[in-house]
Amino acid sequence: MVSADAEEVWVETGAGVTRRAAFVRFGGVLAGGMMASACGVRPGDGGGTSVAPGSIVTVVPPAPSLRSPELVWRRQIGGVVSLAVSGDTVSVGAEGGSASAEALDAATGMPRWSISGGSVRPLSVAFAAGGGMVLCSGVDANGVDSITAVSAATGHLLWTAPADVGNPNAGAGPWLIFADAAVYALIGLPGSHAVYRDDVVLALDGRTGARKWMSRLPPMATAMAVADGVVYAGSALGSQSVSGEVVALDGATGTRRWSARVGAPVAALAVTGGVVAGCWDNLISPGQPLMYGLNAADGRILWQRDLSVVLPIIAAADGLVFAAVNGGLLAVDALTGKLLWTGTAGGQTPNALDVAGDAVYVGFLNSVQAFSAQTGQALWSYPAEGLVTKLAGSGDTVFATADPGGPGYTLYGLRG
Repeated sequence: MVSADAEEVWVETGAGVTRRAAFVRFGGVLAGGMMASACGVRPGDGGGTSVAPGSIVTVVPPAPSLRSPELVWRRQIGGVVSLAVSGDTVSVGAEGGSASAEALDAATGMPRWSISGGSVRPLSVAFAAGGGMVLCSGVDANGVDSITAVSAATGHLLWTAPADVGNPNAGAGPWLIFADAAVYALIGLPGSHAVYRDDVVLALDGRTGARKWMSRLPPMATAMAVADGVVYAGSALGSQSVSGEVVALDGATGTRRWSARVGAPVAALAVTGGVVAGCWDNLISPGQPLMYGLNAADGRILWQRDLSVVLPIIAAADGLVFAAVNGGLLAVDALTGKLLWTGTAGGQTPNALDVAGDAVYVGFLNSVQAFSAQTGQALWSYPAEGLVTKLAGSGDTVFATADPGGPGYTLYGLRG
């Protein structure tokens, strides 16, 4: 139910549609945003939420005074590029000269183990957690680019597997995923040119790291999601034309189940309720929709909407898809694409987004906020020391990293 304070707005026929100009990054690799490849307007470009003429949209105003969540713990850490939570373990990682991986107790924030140097040297740390393991990318003792699995409880090395080059085309969405006792990685094999290089999904046995299969993708892969035994991958180019393409691969064998042309580069994917939701990079034709839903069973396009998404990342759960816009966030029905609500979030533009339990967690400059996933009603707000860069929700708790602009980051554990 929408709160009594919510406002229903009738959008008149002929209402203007806002969007930004497309942009292209160096070398022909399609542009990325702060968190993943761009899906639409960028913060500060003056974009807004665009809806179809004649639509009725529930606009949820910010609560007059938000309660504060419980600060479970707070800890100073090094630079952060990855954050993951699984069970009772929170994993963080940094890259560059201080490359490291660290695990903390989710209940207390006390350190369990850390890795920096030695036989496991994480460089481009991209975490996935599950099955009692923490996975990261880096180089093994022989200097080979690898995916490494360590025990979530102790940090002891379990296995390492060669993985060539991870995270092709600078896609900032999840490219290393643990699911169904397997590890799935979106990687780019070495090549002379980004467009002609082979981008693939690599599947490893989660217990041993042994290769299960490898499946080639359309050029310039940028996004991946896994659900119900199927791996979904999105690319900037189609296999035979200049258009985006989404493919579905059998998680056990790597066999292609279907492929779908979506008309423009794929920036992000999320799966819920039998629907693969995605957003476009919108570089080829600025007159095309920015979000879409595909039937997970056959790839059929269910809906396409121009929602002027501002953040290059989407989140999905319980049949809902969430995305950020200038000044707030929105929710759409995954099956129909119907815009359910928009939250003004105090007029701020989000920097990070995650969903867990009944809440959508959003990171802003100097604050973490929680909203009801069903209604968009603001639940609570917590002041952060700097720009909130990463969020990882688990039940009624969210873990957030904030960059104060100086040395080190702050990691918060917040319970609503």
